[in-house]
Amino acid sequence: MKVYRYIFFKALLSVLGVTLIISLIDISFNFFSQIEDISSSYSFRDALVFVFMSQPFRTREFLYLCIVVGLLATFIDQRFLRSINVLRQAGLKKFNFMNVLSSNLNLMIKACEKA
Repeated sequence: MKVYRYIFFKALLSVLGVTLIISLIDISFNFFSQIEDISSSYSFRDALVFVFMSQPFRTREFLYLCIVVGLLATFIDQRFLRSINVLRQAGLKKFNFMNVLSSNLNLMIKACEKA
């Protein structure tokens, strides 16, 4: 169904958007904390390299927060809520939909933990 694709695509975009925003905020704060350590042997370039090399690990730490905030932000969209109502009117039970959605999110989380 197109509604399923729309719902999953909207949820994925929302989670990725929140992850990007929180990652950019984290990069800026991490860089500002590295500025204190700049000396003749540790330059701005070294600080930037360190910040971007450590960012995947730091992103993994707040991935759960990004997923929760992204899914909550998805429910603000009125078209998203209407598409869920269409699914419910078509006979889909809420629990079945949440099982499918949570299994996909669990797969995303496990893939990120292995990386």
